[in-house]
Amino acid sequence: MLTFRKKNKLIVEHPALFFKKELDHAFLKHHLTPPETTTVYLINLLIHYMNINALTGEDRIDFFNKPLSQILAETEKKEFELKYRTLKETADTVLYMMGFFFDHIDKNIVDSCYYMSIGEATYHRLSGMTQNKNPLSDTFLDLSNQFALYVSVLKEVSLNGLYQSNKSLLKLYEKWRKTKAIRLEKHLKKSGLLNN
Repeated sequence: MLTFRKKNKLIVEHPALFFKKELDHAFLKHHLTPPETTTVYLINLLIHYMNINALTGEDRIDFFNKPLSQILAETEKKEFELKYRTLKETADTVLYMMGFFFDHIDKNIVDSCYYMSIGEATYHRLSGMTQNKNPLSDTFLDLSNQFALYVSVLKEVSLNGLYQSNKSLLKLYEKWRKTKAIRLEKHLKKSGLLNN
């Protein structure tokens, strides 16, 4: 269960319901009507990454110390199941990181366009290798074809869910002062920190 405050009310909600509402709000804002399978996939992805070990666990691919291109090149030599797991984990991690840690990626030496192209290409490879074998094949293709849009959706979920405390809002304000990003400005106005 998730516990959070909204308008001075304490709310306890199942993560799937919480993320469904947040995603629906973000889809509406981005004029996106994804297939139901993609929505369910994104809900499960967000629930998965609630666990800190999802990014840093022992059985995880070492994304932090190995270039993505090397990880993907090494994937070619693996058997189907291990290749599938590696590609899925890579694509999911890139999507999640681009949505929730976009400010960290923007500070990285490697341009965010690189991560976008890796995410798109990896979901596309997953779709191709699972066609007629896995019901997620169409979902992977949708995620590939609209990767940038789904990153924007996850950014929106991140902004709505993470920047609730005064300290977080102050960090958001400082980031807005540096970047003048419109989506950050809108969130600050909605929070009452900036005037309309």
